[in-house]
Amino acid sequence: MRVPRSQPWGLALLLLLLPGTLRAAESHRSLLYHFTAVSNPASGTPAFWVSGWLGPQQYLSYNNLRAQAEPYGAWVWESQVSWYWEKETTDLRDKEKLFLEALKVFGDRDSYTLQGLLGCELGPDNVSVPMAKYALNGEEFMEFDPKLGIWDGDWPEARTIGIKWMKHPEAVNKEKTFLLYSCPHRLLGHLERGRGNLEWKGEQPP
Repeated sequence: MRVPRSQPWGLALLLLLLPGTLRAAESHRSLLYHFTAVSNPASGTPAFWVSGWLGPQQYLSYNNLRAQAEPYGAWVWESQVSWYWEKETTDLRDKEKLFLEALKVFGDRDSYTLQGLLGCELGPDNVSVPMAKYALNGEEFMEFDPKLGIWDGDWPEARTIGIKWMKHPEAVNKEKTFLLYSCPHRLLGHLERGRGNLEWKGEQPP
């Protein structure tokens, strides 16, 4: 099995350098979730964590130890509907199960890091463009095609993971719904309710 050696210094950079991501991050009109799962976490550290980004600004954090999606930075003051963070938590717990299950495909002889970048960007015409890319140990690994409803990549392990994920009830539908509907809806909601937060740089409520 050809698996790239882990390069911790390059893992975060990889997802930022994927095509289109830098352009999306420069604009407030993008909502991206960065997922990371590790096969051998150090004692007391999470095996899975997520950061949510509105353009270049982080607004959400989650890890499997706390198991709760939480607002980050200025977004703790955003006026949200009561169920919003419960919905984020439910969605991220579902993702946690999928990511940790995927790592089992590689066995336990070595250490692996699986990352995902999922979200959407609003173009000049306000049409939402979905993004769902995955990386393994710092190299591009697989993608999700919302039109075909499949996860796929060049490596046999990517196809194995895609098949495993598709066996979960509603997994494909949830991914498609998130990318095509939930993500742009959340993005527009944040832009409407939290516009002041996007320019916030201090320690007091915007």
